[in-house]
Amino acid sequence: MNNKLQRWAALLFIPFAACNNISNTNTKVEKKDTVSQQNILTKVEDFWENYDFTDTAKIKDPDYGEQAFVDFINLFPNSSEESITKGIDRWIEKSVTAGKEVFKSFDSIADKYLYNVNSPYYNEKYYALILKQYIQSPVVDKLRKEKYKILLDLINKNNVGTPATDFTFKTQENKNYSLYRIKSDYIILFFYQPGCPVCEQHISLLRENTLFQDLLKKNVTMLAIYPDGDEKKWENYKENIPVSWINGMDSNKDLLNKRLYDLKASPTIYLLDKDKKVIFKDGNISDILTYLQRR
Repeated sequence: MNNKLQRWAALLFIPFAACNNISNTNTKVEKKDTVSQQNILTKVEDFWENYDFTDTAKIKDPDYGEQAFVDFINLFPNSSEESITKGIDRWIEKSVTAGKEVFKSFDSIADKYLYNVNSPYYNEKYYALILKQYIQSPVVDKLRKEKYKILLDLINKNNVGTPATDFTFKTQENKNYSLYRIKSDYIILFFYQPGCPVCEQHISLLRENTLFQDLLKKNVTMLAIYPDGDEKKWENYKENIPVSWINGMDSNKDLLNKRLYDLKASPTIYLLDKDKKVIFKDGNISDILTYLQRR
C-alpha cells in the first residue's frame, strides 16, 4: 500500500459510534445471532404466533424478549413489505393485548435496535414501517399515535435523494447565512455538540489528514453546525473547529424547535451535492470520504 493510501486508510479508521442526544438511545447495542435455524425459516408474518406474551419477566430478559425481536427483524431483508407489515401488525396486536408493560417493553426494544444510531441493526426504513403500523393499528391509543406521527414525520425528512431542508445560522464572523447560499460541489453537514467525545475524535482526525484538506481546497465545503443556540458555549468552543470549516450556530434553535432535521445523536452527518440533494443521511464519515475520494 502506498503512502497516500495508507494515510487515507488511517483517516477511515473512525469508530462507528455517536454521542446520543436522546435518553432512550444511550444503551450499547450488540450484534445478536439468530436463536435457531427454525426462526430463520419462519415466515415473518407468522413469527409471533407461538410466542408467549404473558411472561413479562421473560420479555424483559435480553436473551428472550430482545433476542426474539432480533430474530424477527433478521427476517425482514428476505421478506416482502406486505409480509413484514402483516408480521408487525400481529406483533403489535399481541403486545398491546398482553398489557401496557409488555407493549412498552417491545416499543423500547424496537427503538433501541432500529432507531439507535449506535445499533448494528439501525435501519430507519424498517423503523418507519413499525411507526406506520402503530399509527394505523386499531389497538394503539390515540396519544401514542400522535407521538408516532411526529417521529415518523421527522424520519421522513431529508432522506437520500431529496432536497435538504434549508436553515439559517450565525457564523463566527457574526453574520447570518443559510445552507442554500453556500456554493459548492459537495457539502458535508456536520451537526455537533461541544465536548462530545465522538465529535472531537472526528474533528481531530479530519483536521490532521492532508487528503481531507485537499478535498476542502477543491470541491468540498465542511459546514459544522451547533444546533442548541447557546452562544457562550459555542464561542468557548470555537478554537476546536478548524478555520477551513464553516462554523455556525443556530441562534434561534429552529433546527430543534421546528424539527428541521432528525438530530438524535452527535455528530449527525449528511453529504449534500451541489443542488443540496442528500447523498448520505446519518452518514458514516468513512463512507462519505471514500465516496468523495472516488469522485
